[in-house]
Amino acid sequence: TVVRTATDPASMESSVRNVVSSMNKDLPVYGVRTMDDLMSMGLAQPRFHMALLGSFAGIALLLTVIGLYGVMTYSVTRRTREIGIRMALGAGRASVLKMVLCETGIMVAIGLIIGVAGALTAGIVLRSILYGTIAHNPVVLITVCLALAITGLIAAYLPARRAASVDPMQALRNE
Repeated sequence: TVVRTATDPASMESSVRNVVSSMNKDLPVYGVRTMDDLMSMGLAQPRFHMALLGSFAGIALLLTVIGLYGVMTYSVTRRTREIGIRMALGAGRASVLKMVLCETGIMVAIGLIIGVAGALTAGIVLRSILYGTIAHNPVVLITVCLALAITGLIAAYLPARRAASVDPMQALRNE
């Protein structure tokens, strides 16, 4: 049975029990819930799926940043001699910074191309979980690509700045 009220539904429970009891004493009244509670229970599983999906997306973004930072740090460390020679021959800090960030941009672009292809393929399977969106939502895809590109370049900024501050004489001496 459903009861509609303009007042607080929780305060109406005793009145509803009294009315039902006056009609038929053998009719039990149990499981009294508000419509908000019923809707919340109905949306619990999709909400859990979205929270799980969001958690995995956050972890993937964190792993992307950590991995890209590690790769770029390793690359800059391995190329310290080359960067030192470039700077000794007249390359400025801005050009070294630009070089490292461009290399990172290429890696991020390749990763995004592979990721978009995978997302378009997996979108069909995920359509059953992603309520209210279509399998190939361009707004979501562009937003995610921009977020990954920006965080990727931010993760590469520290190694690029470190590369730009290499002292040419020190770099050549270490080798």
